[in-house]
Amino acid sequence: MDRTDFAPIPIRYNPFFGSLMLVAGLFIAGVGTFIGNPISMGMGVFHIAIAIAFLVQPWFVVRPGCIGIKNLPGMTLKSHDFESLDDFEVRGSKLYWVESGKPVKGVGGFLVHGSDWRRLASAVRGL
Repeated sequence: MDRTDFAPIPIRYNPFFGSLMLVAGLFIAGVGTFIGNPISMGMGVFHIAIAIAFLVQPWFVVRPGCIGIKNLPGMTLKSHDFESLDDFEVRGSKLYWVESGKPVKGVGGFLVHGSDWRRLASAVRGL
């Protein structure tokens, strides 16, 4: 496999977090509807919208030459440029720069979707 030319690898959020937020939003909206409080209903709908974004949007996308970190509406907020996947190493649920040994900011952690992370880790390790 060419380490500089590969298919984009989207990394999603852990679905547990989005599901938990969806349940909380439904609860808040339901209680707000039950007691007739429009502010609570609005907050519940807001939580539901955020939860759907967590379930649908990728957290970041690894493309040839660039890691694009996205916000929930899908716009790229920050990008990290690199030469090839050999510039990285995976330790646990974090991605590190090989040269400096420092973690790539905004990438990895407990919010990462497990199967997506394993796919990225195998690509970085060259498997």
